[in-house]
Amino acid sequence: MQLIGLDFETTGLNPEKDLIIEVGAVVWDTDLHAPIVIDNFLTNWGVAITPEVTKVNGISDNMVVTYGISPETAFHRLKEILNRSDYVVAHNGNLFDKVFLEKWFLEAETDSFQPQHTWIDTIHDIEYPGGIASNKLKYLAAEHGFLNPFAHRAVFDVLTMMTILDKYDLGPILESAAQPMILVQAIVEYRDKDKAKENKFYWTPEKKAWLRSMKKRRYEKAVFPFKTRIVG
Repeated sequence: MQLIGLDFETTGLNPEKDLIIEVGAVVWDTDLHAPIVIDNFLTNWGVAITPEVTKVNGISDNMVVTYGISPETAFHRLKEILNRSDYVVAHNGNLFDKVFLEKWFLEAETDSFQPQHTWIDTIHDIEYPGGIASNKLKYLAAEHGFLNPFAHRAVFDVLTMMTILDKYDLGPILESAAQPMILVQAIVEYRDKDKAKENKFYWTPEKKAWLRSMKKRRYEKAVFPFKTRIVG
């Protein structure tokens, strides 16, 4: 089977206004346990890259101007890779990369090809051993016995992610990928907020609630030391 590993570096976290400035894409053969296509490119949208963005991913305005390709060229280059498989793998892809990708396709080709892939999310679809406390990619790499030398550069994050995925049975992962994402609220008093944190719930001030996004299948199997409810 071939899987497409995908990662975007962007000008920010809001897909409504922010842009994809680097694409990393890898076609991974699950029988060979190795990448067979590796691609990475910067995209020049003609907008300035802020120092805050450069601090996160190391991508500077000069890099994009000097080496970036046009959004049109980038779009068609990515489209060719996406045609290689029905499965896309991304780390937190359902809540980030997929949203950016769908917006890009919608704006580029409103009445043409739209990506209809099954998304495998290496945060939500892999059941990591209980001793692994963080789902950040650089920590997951270390927990699996290797280091990512260029964290937050797109193709290196993809290769890191695919190397981790390759260590697990793909069957349960594909089953999980077919399940919908849900938003769960932890019903806890203030004195029990640490319990919510320990179970990977995050505080949202605007909703004044402890929330966690997870797959429905995982939620049905989970046991929490407090009451919960599905809110989205």
